[in-house]
Amino acid sequence: MLIAAVMAALPAALPVRALQFTIDRYTIEGPNPIGQSAADTVLAPFRGELDGLDGLQRAVQALQQAFNERGFTFYRVVLPPQTLDSGTVRLEVVAMQLAEVSVSGNQRFDDANVKRALPFIRPGEVPHPYAMSNALDFANLHIARRVNVKLAENKSKQALNAIITVEEQRPWKLFAGINNIGSEDTGRNRITFGAVHGNLLNRDHLASLNYTTSPENADDVFQFAASYEIPLYWQRATLSAFYSKSDVDVGQVGDFAVSGAGNFWGVVYTQHLTKVGGYAHSWSLGMEGRLFENDVDFAGQQLGIDVRSVPLTASYAGNIEGEGWNASFGLSYSRNLGIYDRNDDLTYSLTRSGADAGWDAVRFNGLYQRKLPADLTGRIVVDGQWSNDALIPGEQWGLGGWQSVRGLDERALTGDSGIRASFELYSPPDLLPAGLRVLGFFDVGAWDREAPLPGETASDSVASVGLGARWAWNNALSVSMDYGKTIVSSRGVAPGSPDIDDTKLHFNVFYTY
Repeated sequence: MLIAAVMAALPAALPVRALQFTIDRYTIEGPNPIGQSAADTVLAPFRGELDGLDGLQRAVQALQQAFNERGFTFYRVVLPPQTLDSGTVRLEVVAMQLAEVSVSGNQRFDDANVKRALPFIRPGEVPHPYAMSNALDFANLHIARRVNVKLAENKSKQALNAIITVEEQRPWKLFAGINNIGSEDTGRNRITFGAVHGNLLNRDHLASLNYTTSPENADDVFQFAASYEIPLYWQRATLSAFYSKSDVDVGQVGDFAVSGAGNFWGVVYTQHLTKVGGYAHSWSLGMEGRLFENDVDFAGQQLGIDVRSVPLTASYAGNIEGEGWNASFGLSYSRNLGIYDRNDDLTYSLTRSGADAGWDAVRFNGLYQRKLPADLTGRIVVDGQWSNDALIPGEQWGLGGWQSVRGLDERALTGDSGIRASFELYSPPDLLPAGLRVLGFFDVGAWDREAPLPGETASDSVASVGLGARWAWNNALSVSMDYGKTIVSSRGVAPGSPDIDDTKLHFNVFYTY
């Protein structure tokens, strides 16, 4: 008997009995995105004796729901006309493929460039909402371009068209900044000039260069950095490399001429993972080389020791947003590989008593921000490091500075392990004119030193309170100022150790063109 014809063939005057038939199995023709085994599990309740066609329709609906729950919303389950004498029901799956992909709104990025950023959006593909969402999130990490995708039914009614809409800016930027993260010996202020380009080779390769010096002591402070990042859109990953060089002449300290320099390089692979609800996360694996050059001249005799570290670092990071709040965190583990020269136990022990090249360290950071009553905003920032090894100075944890405990100089305190927490309360965004916001803060930090020598402080803590201001203009200029006062003093006895009532005004001005 034919399903489509049975009901029509019955005389209208006769009472209609419910059709009865036995279903032994279901076969699926066409692309089955969840596989035969999963489909059999879904359809199992609809085998055996069935009364009427409602049971078959429920089977179709159950399989369609299983597709939808797994994100295969563009696969349609159809019950075609057929006979049921054999006990086998044939279901058809029709996939809605992309027929045409067009791009609109782009002027600085050509169509081919935009389409490369969304490799799953191409003719012949069946769209998957989860894959599309993840691809869009990754593509929109670009510094100068945002994309969105709209799907519409094709004229044939059997396929879909995709329209990629683009919002874009100029792919290159110039920037300059000034702050006061320097020291009394090298000059308090630092100025930075740089450039970044986000579409080299028309492949969205990102390159940046920057140069930093001291306006007071330009001949004594030289810092240069360069980086290059390649997006891998099919994998939703990035491959990046960087190099930086720093050379700072501290000057004459008693009878010693002191300067410090360093050469640093690194390569990092970062893999963005599938979102879990609103939770975005990624992992990365990288290797860095850090050569710390210490020049200490005494009466023509070199007393400084150059030392190197080459850590392999595995990291994990995540972030999530809710209504009126957001949070993020990062966790990494670093292990020194002990390769290349100046990266051995002897060099380490000459640099610091008790140190060796087999060190490892765990580093972490976190942020939580929330809107509060009266349109206030609260913000908590935590970061730190843990190691049970005596580390060389370049790998130690530093406390103090405008992104640490304010009111102190940069890295005023150092230890092998440490933690810092900042608690901030921001004024409403429209309380003051021109977008100016003020804030109050409380910073606290502590550190611990492994294998301290006689006379060295084994552990220490410090805290400060203060006020600050933030102002931004036209997504180009940003100004921040923080005035901090120490309320918990250091127990350190070295000259320059933070003391109670020490104060400092931190400022940072940054302009992007």
